[in-house]
Amino acid sequence: TKTAQRRVLLIGEPYYFEYPAALSFHELPDFFRRFLAKHDLERFNSILCNVYDERSSKIGRHQDDVAVLAKGEVVSLSLARNSCDRHKRLALMLFASPQGEERIQLRHGVEHAVRFDALDDKRDDRSHEVSSTLAPRVNLTLRHLLPQ
Repeated sequence: TKTAQRRVLLIGEPYYFEYPAALSFHELPDFFRRFLAKHDLERFNSILCNVYDERSSKIGRHQDDVAVLAKGEVVSLSLARNSCDRHKRLALMLFASPQGEERIQLRHGVEHAVRFDALDDKRDDRSHEVSSTLAPRVNLTLRHLLPQ
């Protein structure tokens, strides 16, 4: 089966992508800025918005570059696109360490509007991936990047 391409929108400071941000924080609608304030997410200066439309949409194994993070934190928040999916698991995130035979060390169910601190354990050697989407969702990955 062919993996569906996810759609991406970069807001604020660019993380590692070659293309510039599509929007600055000043261009965000008021309701989105209120949403960030309500969820205590205003301190971040980079938001990667991923739209996962199909069950085959996913993101492969990768590792965040913690050297560019101001406070060593990455926060992920997924929102179900359909109200009927808000009680379901939306995806499964798998974490692995580069050492050892047993690579998968942690499984985290991605749920609607539940904030997840991806580097909460401060392990910067851990890679992660998100399995195929179980329900259509929009994911916000927030980072506070160091000034360039």
